[in-house]
Amino acid sequence: MRRLGEKGLKVDLVSQLCLQLLQEIDVRGLRVIDVGTGSGVLALAAWRLQASSVTAIDSDPDALQNARDNVQRNGATGAADTVQADLSYLPPLPVHRAN
Repeated sequence: MRRLGEKGLKVDLVSQLCLQLLQEIDVRGLRVIDVGTGSGVLALAAWRLQASSVTAIDSDPDALQNARDNVQRNGATGAADTVQADLSYLPPLPVHRAN
């Protein structure tokens, strides 16, 4: 794990790789959905990369609270909508990037 940004979010290796991929995509003005948001680090990154709308989804209420806390700690209150949902019932969908 390594820290990201001034507020010290710890980021695992897979999230680091996703962050690198996210930075290669021009998300300015796009809607970004972070499914399985956990800490919210990818949602925060999308916001910082100027996505027009960011939605952070997780089935775990504790994870969502963690994401909300991290968004607030990083001065991004209101940057992402958080939604508690279990999306395991959905059929496989084409994915542009996945973590």
